[in-house]
Amino acid sequence: PIDLMGFPDVVLEFQNQYRKWTDEECYVVVQVGNTGWPVLDPTTDISAMPNVFKVWPGMQTQDPVANPTVRRIDISAVAGGQSNVYVRFYWSGIFGYAWFVDDVSIQQLPPYELVMMNGFLSHNNDGSEFGRIPSTQLNADMQVGGQFQNLGSLPQTNCHVQMDVVNQSLMSVFTASYDLAALAPGDTGTMDLPVTLPVLTNGIYTATFTVSSTESAGDAFPDNNVFLRTFEVTSNTYSLDEIGDHPPGYETLSSLGTASFTGGEDGLIFFTYYPIHTDMTVYGLEFDITASTLPGATVNIGIYDTSSVVVLSDLLSGPIASTTDYTITQADVDAGKVKVGFNPPAVLAASSAYYASVEMYSNTNTYDVRIIDDETVPQPANASVIYIPADQVYTNGNAFSIRMSSDPNFISGIEENELHGVSVYPNPAHGTVTLNAPNAETYTVEITNVLGETSMTSHVNGNATMDLSNLANGVYTVRVSNAKAAMVQRITLN
Repeated sequence: PIDLMGFPDVVLEFQNQYRKWTDEECYVVVQVGNTGWPVLDPTTDISAMPNVFKVWPGMQTQDPVANPTVRRIDISAVAGGQSNVYVRFYWSGIFGYAWFVDDVSIQQLPPYELVMMNGFLSHNNDGSEFGRIPSTQLNADMQVGGQFQNLGSLPQTNCHVQMDVVNQSLMSVFTASYDLAALAPGDTGTMDLPVTLPVLTNGIYTATFTVSSTESAGDAFPDNNVFLRTFEVTSNTYSLDEIGDHPPGYETLSSLGTASFTGGEDGLIFFTYYPIHTDMTVYGLEFDITASTLPGATVNIGIYDTSSVVVLSDLLSGPIASTTDYTITQADVDAGKVKVGFNPPAVLAASSAYYASVEMYSNTNTYDVRIIDDETVPQPANASVIYIPADQVYTNGNAFSIRMSSDPNFISGIEENELHGVSVYPNPAHGTVTLNAPNAETYTVEITNVLGETSMTSHVNGNATMDLSNLANGVYTVRVSNAKAAMVQRITLN
């Protein structure tokens, strides 16, 4: 029990990390005494239960929040001045990702406390916030805004949010503002406005969101009246993540890879979403890796068109551009970055959207790969996607650091004798595979196991079906060549 005698105005504060799945709800229940606790489910009507609070009201399935996100709940009406207070954190549902709670405290509620909770700038006007945007992909309009909350015990009047965006020389380039006549204790206000952009030269831009009111002179913690957000305009690099460019103290990173999922050791694919506003030629992809990535892992990069995607599993129908195996080197691990080029480059059409992908093979966790995920800015559910072989597509990622480059000099020394238009499918396969070839000519097919031993060699004419049922389940490398060129593809038999 918590004794709150002498404290009529109190707020419950705690840190969270959470991601919502279907049919679930996070509650806080506050009451005097340790009996008669309510039984709740995700559909419980709590309108007549003043001691029950939803932690994430209105949250949609797959929505994430950053780690940590602070929630403050005014519990004065239930617990203020009481001597025998209990607090219960209550999750109800069928299945979920996770709800983490930390640093729980009950604090005396100040009369005036206004907080700028977050801020956003979306050039795609869909809630996504791209960290690096080529000038050719920057829309004329940007959706900007944020949320602010009255965490004091008294109303706030004439609330005003001012957003100022400056360049690297600290020169103002555009602004926006929002006014709200009054904000009751515990209530949240939302700013959401379109802004017509001026011409933005290349560089990093910092947006400062500041909330104020008539009562600001008495604000208990004025430092939290400000929230920062940044983005970069570039010549060639397009990235959902903003690793390295976030304001100091704001960046939150994690990583996922071939050791993260059962069945994800070989053939795991990460995808990151990119809307294309004007035609873009992509010469390659780069992605950040952790120091725990081991040299010897192999990756394939690709780009997938979303025009025919109805459900996420449709992504696997085939990339419009891809590469043969690239083996990660010690130099890549030392740099913390892998760069792989397309040959020929991929041409992406305007008014379309694509996924950039990295497919990973660790040789059953011998050479694991971990790609960094930027969790600083919560992104829409389908912004970063995961495919686990023999399972399905998930939206666990937030902003994988898989970036597209339109720089013609992105990669030098790409082999000129790469065999194009040839592939082996399905992958994973169950006994037989088909060679898809554009020309009716003789191809040599060599299949080797993970030890580099030749498991099978055959000569086929054009498209052909090959029986691999005599090979043990596992990961194999398929090399297809003609008299002039060759391609290499990794497949999984199961």
